[in-house]
Amino acid sequence: MDKTNIDSPTNSESVFTKAFWIFLTPTLGALIYSTTYLIGVTYHQTWAGHFNIGSGLFEKSTADYFTYAYIALLQICSNWVNIITDLKIVSFLLITTTLLVAYIFILSWLSRPNKSNTTKPKNKSLALAISIPAISAGITTIILAIPLAANIFLIAPAYTGYKAAQISIERSVLKFRTGCEHVKKRSEYCVRLMDGESEIARGFLIDSSSERIALYLGEKASVYPLKDYRIETLLPSATNTDAQD
Repeated sequence: MDKTNIDSPTNSESVFTKAFWIFLTPTLGALIYSTTYLIGVTYHQTWAGHFNIGSGLFEKSTADYFTYAYIALLQICSNWVNIITDLKIVSFLLITTTLLVAYIFILSWLSRPNKSNTTKPKNKSLALAISIPAISAGITTIILAIPLAANIFLIAPAYTGYKAAQISIERSVLKFRTGCEHVKKRSEYCVRLMDGESEIARGFLIDSSSERIALYLGEKASVYPLKDYRIETLLPSATNTDAQD
């Protein structure tokens, strides 16, 4: 009865290959997570910075930044014609895609079974002398390439968030200039801050948190503490009535 050699190179992967899969494959998920998070952070900071309200005044959670990233990607997709003509975005996308393809190719190549003929004698000393410098050179190259890869993965999502915020700002400023009474979409209605029956402020909602709210009206944005104030949504018909009064 033939005995299967479970230690044969054709039936098992090397320790290095297993370690490569175990430790480096999760980095793909980490990169996706960090990229999405960075897009959201950059989008929010660019948006708040344009209106001079300071993003640090409005505390955000991780879920909030992922929501901003989703909004940013929607803005990019809705303005796709201008995006594909932007050389920076196209270059970053090309480089990122190339790195991901190279990463997947390396994983596939390292996971291939060793089909070399095991019956032939091997010079272990020669193999060891070659493998040690090769592995050392590979590790050194990877370490030296980390800053370059990190910059690429940082710049690309940061620029994406910045570009999406610029698109949102251009559209919002045009809407803000028309005034609260001309808004048609419910999601864009103005709000007002009420202290009992007294109106503290009104305007387009720029940003908010559990402690503060930022409103835009009359070519400027203002930040107000929420305290015990009440927030009301201004319907266009109600806005027109208030304006006439």
